[in-house]
Amino acid sequence: MLTKTKKPSKQRKRRYNAPHHIRRKFFSAPLSRSLREQYGVRTMPIRSGDSVYIRKGSFKGIEAKVVRLHAKRGKYFLEIENVVREKTTGVRQFYPISPSNVIITKFGAMDETRRQIIERRRQERRMKALEKAAKAATEEEE
Repeated sequence: MLTKTKKPSKQRKRRYNAPHHIRRKFFSAPLSRSLREQYGVRTMPIRSGDSVYIRKGSFKGIEAKVVRLHAKRGKYFLEIENVVREKTTGVRQFYPISPSNVIITKFGAMDETRRQIIERRRQERRMKALEKAAKAATEEEE
């Protein structure tokens, strides 16, 4: 979470009252191995249109597209194609899936914003590697 407090009540309060630019980060999920190797990024925010693999829960093992994202009153969940339950009235309803229970297997649309996020994270990773190498070199000299 983005807070330093240990109190669960304060963590919940900050999650419920988070601004939109932070709420977006609550929809992050890890990438599949192939995407991770291709883009050099570990996690990305989920968007509608992305293909995801459900790795936990009663719908475990299903791979389908994300139809919609919900962020209402601190509850963050996804609606995914073919992940539905039938109510007693016979109405079919999407079953809510938490973003933490999925893996992104394919991006829906690769737009400029997503490319910028990937490039920025790659540069951060390169800078950390260079700093680590420089630190190791200075320790060897001593």
